Amino acid sequence: MSRSQNDELGVGTAVEGNPASARINGTRPSSHLLAPRSNGGMPNALIVVSDPAIANIRTCGLPLLVRLICALDRVADTVYVVPAPSTSESSLREVRREIDARPRKPNVVWASSLAGVGAGRGMFIASASGIIDDRVCKRISTIDGYGDKVIRFRRAGERPFLWFAGSRHAAEILTQLTAKADAASVLPSLLEREATADIDPGREVCDRVTDELTRRTVEEKLFAQARKASDTWIARNFDRHVSIFMTRRLVPFQVTPNQVTIGATLLGIVGAGFLALGTYGSQLLGSIFLVLSVVIDGCDGEVARLKYLESDFGRRLDFFLDNVVNTLGIFTCSAGYYWRGGPAFFLWASYINAGVALASVFPVYWLFFRENKEAYSPEQDAAPRQSFDAAKLAENIAGRDFVYLIFFLALFGRAHWFAYICLVGVCAFLVFVVCLAARRALSSR
Repeated sequence: MSRSQNDELGVGTAVEGNPASARINGTRPSSHLLAPRSNGGMPNALIVVSDPAIANIRTCGLPLLVRLICALDRVADTVYVVPAPSTSESSLREVRREIDARPRKPNVVWASSLAGVGAGRGMFIASASGIIDDRVCKRISTIDGYGDKVIRFRRAGERPFLWFAGSRHAAEILTQLTAKADAASVLPSLLEREATADIDPGREVCDRVTDELTRRTVEEKLFAQARKASDTWIARNFDRHVSIFMTRRLVPFQVTPNQVTIGATLLGIVGAGFLALGTYGSQLLGSIFLVLSVVIDGCDGEVARLKYLESDFGRRLDFFLDNVVNTLGIFTCSAGYYWRGGPAFFLWASYINAGVALASVFPVYWLFFRENKEAYSPEQDAAPRQSFDAAKLAENIAGRDFVYLIFFLALFGRAHWFAYICLVGVCAFLVFVVCLAARRALSSR
């Protein structure tokens, strides 16, 4: 699916001006509008707000309505929102402020009525308070002839709050709703009558939020899925348990992922400084700081994914600052031993190891980090294990698990031994990733 940047807006879909003085069919349009993009191959999305609380209830630091808009924006060309008449202006202002704070601003139109909402290539329709993972929406393509169906997203025994209507059905549904005085109340029954297929979200997030218990249950699902799909074994079984604990405390506040990245980097630099002192106590303390840096560094991605704050700049900043800390740690863990009176071999080994580590940054970036990493999905656990993948192995090695080896060696007063391991390891890794990059470049010709 691709997005076209050409503008297409039906007359009367939104009203610009004072929201308090402009009302059509009992709804309050927003004064903050984004011009909708044309349907360049993507369906639209419609959120008919029946419960004004959706603008106030927060999960992982975001109002439910903001989270629903951001999720649907990833699979839709334009997200139309029809607020409930009783939704307060202060709540809508807060929602708009949160939307404006996203690096990728959703293409949302606050509709004053359903008359001008475009059906386009079909439409995702949400009619109740709920949270979705946008990957669930992409499953419509697994149903034959989905463009001519009305599809419910629901688990067995649960009431749906999200539907997909093909272009023909979407136009008919919108026509019927336009004639209703209270579209929000009749929409679920109308969609139920038209439904011809079901999609079971499985373990993915696609849940109604009706009370505090369901809010907390869904929030736990969001935290569980905050990690990356490409996490290493150590990151998956240790780092993430600690980083998620810390992320829980961060998301209620206005903390940005880049601030977390910089904080983790500073911890790593402090750790490298202690390693450079070369004593047993300083190197042990320095290795602990390095481990803390790695764990906290996982929080930036978690905050970004949970609050829709991902950005290309943040991803690149994280990658390059990680490599600054990596290089300093590799250099100082053995150079510090030399500065405390050890053999000159450890200083030269530090220079070589740090230089080769820096040389591997570009091929690693080109191979693995130019594109966004997909978040973890619980459906992966049920997927069959794949055979050996050289690229996956290289990506795992490129991680920062080596800091645990430095910590283990420092625990026994032997952090400088890392120089021996690194001399072989980083050189072999550089050759490995250069060969992988060359092979990929040749295969893409």
